Amino acid sequence: MNERLERAENEKQPRRQRRDTGARLLTRRDKRVLSWIAQQYAVRFDHVQQLLSQEPGHTSDRFAPGPRGVSDSDVLQVITRWEQEPAWAGYRRFSVETPGWVWVTPLSLEMLHGQGLVP
Repeated sequence: MNERLERAENEKQPRRQRRDTGARLLTRRDKRVLSWIAQQYAVRFDHVQQLLSQEPGHTSDRFAPGPRGVSDSDVLQVITRWEQEPAWAGYRRFSVETPGWVWVTPLSLEMLHGQGLVP
């Protein structure tokens, strides 16, 4: 029985690769958060954390945000994705005592304007 299963697994056709593999796609949450940031010009890290906590990027209960919302590392992962070239946003800490700041790039403004999300 096991031999038959192993043979069937070995004979499976490889899955076709998706056309958008490796492409960074703008999600509904990205649009909402980036458009809010664009309207504010720049926002602090903790404000981005609150916004991302309203709509977590996953639906699994196992990875659900805790009582304080999504973790700092989750927010940094999203910001890092936004900073990939061509960058949708920038991030920088200016002081040790304060949270960092996030702002949108001109490219992101063009994308959001083209979709009617910012004036």
